[in-house]
Amino acid sequence: MKNKNAFMYETIRPKVVHTAVKYLVEQELYKDEGIVISNDWLNQHFSERENFIVNDEDKKINENENTKGSDGDDNWNECDDEPINPGATETLLNDEIADQNDTSIKFAPAKNNRPISILMGLKVDELTFPKIYCGKQRKIKENTKLTYAKIAKSELRMFDRRCGRVSKLFFTYKKFQTRKFCDAISINLRKTKSTNNVTVAQMLNRDYVNGLRHNNDAFAFLRCDRSSPAFWKLKKRSYGND
Repeated sequence: MKNKNAFMYETIRPKVVHTAVKYLVEQELYKDEGIVISNDWLNQHFSERENFIVNDEDKKINENENTKGSDGDDNWNECDDEPINPGATETLLNDEIADQNDTSIKFAPAKNNRPISILMGLKVDELTFPKIYCGKQRKIKENTKLTYAKIAKSELRMFDRRCGRVSKLFFTYKKFQTRKFCDAISINLRKTKSTNNVTVAQMLNRDYVNGLRHNNDAFAFLRCDRSSPAFWKLKKRSYGND
């Protein structure tokens, strides 16, 4: 089988998108962040339907290609230059494939503001997935201490499976893993004897970080990663084989 249609070609309804965005900006979550709606986009796309085109080459699509027979398949080569499922990138949250690395939207902070880390944003989940949370902030009972892992597990077990989307799963895993690494690095630097009073300039120095790694001072924090040698070394000790 050979698919001749562009896989990133579809239509959107600007008025429906505008109505959904208008609803979101009226919620308390978006009001607290100072997010407002701009009508310039709706004025530019006033048609009832607009073609959602990712690449300019998609504009030249011939809609009659689907009705053609297999006459043109003689010159088709089954061997493709690009791998179908590259092992190193097929599970990345940020795709690094050359043809797709420009499809994501990058937002810069407003004037006199700085970007916030994924670990520092308390509402990053709700703002990243408006279709799941619909502009509502996650509610937790007072005097209840829950870890991010327990919160994520509870959301994934919801009856409607709204948090079972692939993008949400990878986002949750990336955030959870980043938090574990951050905590492990902080604890490991405080426990070792040769890393007293470590400064930011030292951590930004590549030679200093490489020295920590060669001396095994930066090795123990990888124990929280199940695929790392440090993790399996710890498991090996638990079975009495050092």
